[in-house]
Amino acid sequence: MNKLVRFLLLAGFILLNISVLAQQSSYPTKQINGKEFYIYTVQQGEGLFSISRRFEVTQAEINTLNPEIQNGLKAGQKILIPVVKKVVPEQNSTTQTKAEEKTQTKPENTNNQEFITHTVKKRQTLFAISRIYGVSQDELRELNPEIQNGLKADMILKIPVKNKESKKNDEKAEKNDKKTEKVEKKSNKNNLTDSVTFISHKVKSKETLYSISRQYGVSVDEIKKHNPITQTYLREGSNLKIPIKKEKTESETIVNVPSSNPGSVSVNKTLISESVKTNKEPIRIAFLLPFMSQSGKVDGSTERFVDFYAGALIAIQQAKNNGVNLEILTLDVEKSDEKIIEVLQNNEQLKKMDMIIGPAYSNQVPFVTEYARENRIHTLIPFSSKVSDVNENPYVLQFNPGIDVEVKFVADHIAANYKSDNIIFADIDGVNFLDDGNEFAVALRQELDMKRIKYNRVSFKTDSPLPLNDLIQKNKKNIIFFNTDKYSNAGMYFPLISAFTEKGEIMIYQQYSWAGQKIDGLGTFSVSAFKSGNKNGKYSSYKKTFTENFNWLPKSENPDFDLLGYDLTSYFIAMIYYNGNSFATDDNLELPAYQGIQSELKFARKNENSGFVNRKLYLIEKK
Repeated sequence: MNKLVRFLLLAGFILLNISVLAQQSSYPTKQINGKEFYIYTVQQGEGLFSISRRFEVTQAEINTLNPEIQNGLKAGQKILIPVVKKVVPEQNSTTQTKAEEKTQTKPENTNNQEFITHTVKKRQTLFAISRIYGVSQDELRELNPEIQNGLKADMILKIPVKNKESKKNDEKAEKNDKKTEKVEKKSNKNNLTDSVTFISHKVKSKETLYSISRQYGVSVDEIKKHNPITQTYLREGSNLKIPIKKEKTESETIVNVPSSNPGSVSVNKTLISESVKTNKEPIRIAFLLPFMSQSGKVDGSTERFVDFYAGALIAIQQAKNNGVNLEILTLDVEKSDEKIIEVLQNNEQLKKMDMIIGPAYSNQVPFVTEYARENRIHTLIPFSSKVSDVNENPYVLQFNPGIDVEVKFVADHIAANYKSDNIIFADIDGVNFLDDGNEFAVALRQELDMKRIKYNRVSFKTDSPLPLNDLIQKNKKNIIFFNTDKYSNAGMYFPLISAFTEKGEIMIYQQYSWAGQKIDGLGTFSVSAFKSGNKNGKYSSYKKTFTENFNWLPKSENPDFDLLGYDLTSYFIAMIYYNGNSFATDDNLELPAYQGIQSELKFARKNENSGFVNRKLYLIEKK
């Protein structure tokens, strides 16, 4: 992203804080139960994130007030927005006590400072709040000295609003940035053209930056460079400036990529041509993984992520061997919130990435996805199945499908194969209603209700006999779903259930978290994003390459984390190579399918404002 675009984004967030209240006052309002709300009409191309920024409220607040937007916003749709009252302290305020004056770092700077208030949410960090309002953490600390002892839920913070002088300084900085950019263009020794002219292109329906770049023989990045608005979206009917090079002074290198090569960057026949050109601008990928290099020891979980990274390195090396120019940044983000915040705050190189892969732990994911949206960097979450903002953040790609994808897959499988069989939901007493297994069971029952498939529910109590004697049927499959994903909760019942197999065949739905647990005497079925058993024909070649490059064998099995790293990295290198870093921000609702060694990738998004989720699952049955 060039300096001008970076500045425009920053200035946009700063100016938003200055003008937001003036803008809000022009919207119609409505009183509901004594509270005031704006009635806002959604504009074309607008997302929940931008609206929340405009009105200084959270996305969760808007979602709660407008349940009908869960499937995406539509242009022209009217929604309710809570009115946020602005607080402006008087110049000679008598409400400020002497004690307060003493605790403020620079009271003379806050007397004339306009500010709004923010109520701290549970587990919210200072970094997250600073990003929401486009201010620095130092500014927040200066206005709110009490946070030196840590943030607490429901704490009310003052958020500074930039004044006119700040706005003038920002505008001056923008002019200086533009001048600097012009000088840099003139002095760029690597410029491949003697002169550049422009033609105008009117965007047609369903056109993408990639298709336009191919039409005129220029790169996606060149179009973005001269049309900053395309960093956000491409609108039908808009006019783009297309740079046309008059004279070329550097030849292109052609590198053949045989489709039979397991290390090829090809995705499938719809994406790959017989040869590729070496990309002059490198593809930049950052890995944020918990190597725990400072802990002095490597535990079992860390080994899985080392395996993942090793597989990714093989994909990277093979892509380089085929002529792809790559730059890789690898950062150890450990496991904590504090570490991921430190990395995101202090690594300027991270902002230059075309893609981020990671992190591994769910507690770190919200920080990284927020950073991804702020800096417009596509971010792949390779492990977690719970990514809170994937439905509102177009820069997120989630590999491990969430419960909604899993529930639909299982319900469709039951409808196709077990519709007339005996479906039993076993509710273990005392299970937390937030248990992922409970969430799955509730959603699956709702899906079966819609499909009009009958089922039974029974309660399992530790001090009572299992109520299965009258439920198990002889000539049918008896499929039991537990309301927990914790093996420690369900495992104690398996030996007791196996005693009923004489009455009929019994199958247990095995949660993903139970992988590796042995369930004797009972059949199981489960779903996974990974193939079970035989891998495809590329597997033996891949393993040979792994052995040649590393003097150790991967520790992880079922799934093989090294294969996961290889499949995902191979795929996204190809996606960025052929489509630029706009591959997932065009109007397409699906990405091209890819048959990897261990997984087939089918990324799709819920609506045009959401991120992408892999929707390919495999059924695994064991008798």
